[in-house]
Amino acid sequence: MVAGAVVFLIGLAGAKCVPVVAWALQAPPVSQESQAFDDFTRRVQQYVKLHNAVQSSLPRLKTTQQRKTIVERQRALAQKIREARSNAMQGDIFSPEISERFRHVISDLSGSPCAGNSGPPRERCSLRSDPARASARKRR
Repeated sequence: MVAGAVVFLIGLAGAKCVPVVAWALQAPPVSQESQAFDDFTRRVQQYVKLHNAVQSSLPRLKTTQQRKTIVERQRALAQKIREARSNAMQGDIFSPEISERFRHVISDLSGSPCAGNSGPPRERCSLRSDPARASARKRR
């Protein structure tokens, strides 16, 4: 295939369309969005791996209908994960870049004006995250 493309390019050496043909043979560039989602997937996989390792370190929970036993197990698992991720910070899984990409995708799918350059400023779209600002806005 490559040899055929080279022969084709040599045959077109006198023609002005060689740059177009050469461009068509290049591999498509990896988009920044694709890289961001790949990075996010890698981060989630690391978290799942840690979660599974911590879960396997706890005694196995036998099938039960007792709410107290289930809740105790969930709390023990949560505590062990907190200990294993004691240096965790906001953005370790949802980096600012991937958060923005998710906002764009959700906005595109829902028709919401909160992402991208169109629509109101981001502050007006994130009132749910700050109840004080939301109640102040309601009073206006």
